[in-house]
Amino acid sequence: MGPLLWGLAFALLPLPLKAQEGLQDYDHWAGLCQSLTQQKQYEDALKACDQAIALNTNDPQTWIDRSTIVFALAKHSDAVAAFNQVLKLKPDEPQILAKRCISLFKLKNYEPALKDCELALQVADQRGQSLPDQAWYYRSAALFKLERLEEALAAYDWATHIHSRDGRAWADRCQVLAALKQYSLAFQSCDRALRGDSDWGGSSPAIGWSQLAQLHRQLGDYNQALKGYDKALAFAPKDSQLWSQQGILLDQLGEHQQAQASHGFAVTLAPTSSAALIQQCANANQLRQFEMALASCEKAFQEGDGDWGEAGLEFAWSQRGTALIGLGRFEEALTSIDRALALTPKDAHSWSARALSLWRLGRFDEALDAAAQGVDVDPQSSLAWFNQGRILTTLGKLEEAVAAYDQALKGDANAGKQPTLVEIWINQSAAYWRLEDYGQALSAADQAVALDAKSDRAWYNKALALMGLRSYSRAVTAYNKALAFNEKNADYWTGKGIALKALGNFPEALASLEQALSLNPNHSLALLNQERVKKQIEPSQ
Repeated sequence: MGPLLWGLAFALLPLPLKAQEGLQDYDHWAGLCQSLTQQKQYEDALKACDQAIALNTNDPQTWIDRSTIVFALAKHSDAVAAFNQVLKLKPDEPQILAKRCISLFKLKNYEPALKDCELALQVADQRGQSLPDQAWYYRSAALFKLERLEEALAAYDWATHIHSRDGRAWADRCQVLAALKQYSLAFQSCDRALRGDSDWGGSSPAIGWSQLAQLHRQLGDYNQALKGYDKALAFAPKDSQLWSQQGILLDQLGEHQQAQASHGFAVTLAPTSSAALIQQCANANQLRQFEMALASCEKAFQEGDGDWGEAGLEFAWSQRGTALIGLGRFEEALTSIDRALALTPKDAHSWSARALSLWRLGRFDEALDAAAQGVDVDPQSSLAWFNQGRILTTLGKLEEAVAAYDQALKGDANAGKQPTLVEIWINQSAAYWRLEDYGQALSAADQAVALDAKSDRAWYNKALALMGLRSYSRAVTAYNKALAFNEKNADYWTGKGIALKALGNFPEALASLEQALSLNPNHSLALLNQERVKKQIEPSQ
């Protein structure tokens, strides 16, 4: 990103000081500006500085005082404008260049920030002057933000040499080393950051614990990562980003209800954070709370600050599309997903969501093409393979569907990520059943039950496979398990009734079929078998 052009803008505000007697006295206002700045009475100091500048725009000291004030108040756009004025009057002043570097960095304008820090260090070295350690730190941080990792590592090495107790520099160095996959050295750097003697420069050890948590997460050690976030939040309980990161990790572990609480805290602390809102949207999608998901996504777009975090704007459009799919608004979903793909064409999740939308719209050939794109982009994407399997099943290409589900099982699916392993096994069981391969259908259903013994759909598919194998007594047991978790499903009651009929238990069969018809009076299979069971019962009466 190129340097921003910063204009000069400041207001002349009336002072609650001895009214008008020194109104035109520049020395009075300049002296008051300097005195109040030294006393850190920044609001009154700022008014005095602006009065002085209105009378004389060419005194560098007043501009220095004004820049000090707005810098201390974290008004970094104003600070850059003030620093620009100082540097016009006192070119290449290293202390001012270093501070402008920091303000530019805070404004995420990393290229000019880096140039300022490097120039400040160069000029100070030429003049034999010393600079605050912050200049070394922010030079390193800017290089890291610009993804110049090797240079950033060298810069952090020097920054930690200059100030060996700089906790922020050690923690950031840990992150750089992790990005370079030098994990052993990364742990050493994080551990050094979290030593009790570290200087956090006005921050807290939360930075170090957060970096350590991210390192554990990157290596798949999720329990240690959670402990790291807990430690970080103990130091910074009002840090929205930390709560959001914890929520993302909990989602990854399948702990979506706990994650929902973390995302809620993040949004409460930063209600206009687009990054926090979009993660809340993604969490609600995982919970299939699609109305809530869409509300969070829309708020992120309409009221958010436009900072999408590491996930990026494409993730926001993709999650919005996922919520719309869940609500059955498939054309709108396609529009949103296409926005995501325009930004990041190589995103397997977006291609999979596009395939799902097209599938729901009955555009099967296009859906299959989109699913294939998702697989090509990321062969490890279980979601892409899973959706391909579903579409192939719809098209009656069952053997290809089974193969797609096999690939989905080998991909990145886990207990917490949609689709879960359970869902894949359930769908593969159904495909095998339609192929009349009841043994494989039973094996897949058993895998699903083993992973989630409370899944009514897994038990139902097991019952169907057992029916195909003519193991009716075991099928009744499986139907009962399915009904224990979902007693409002007419298909389950119908299947149980048919199994009982096959066992010759006509009274109980009739009771099950009538229960099915109480839930769905038009259930054709239940109606057909009800008549047949009644005919079996009537001659014996």
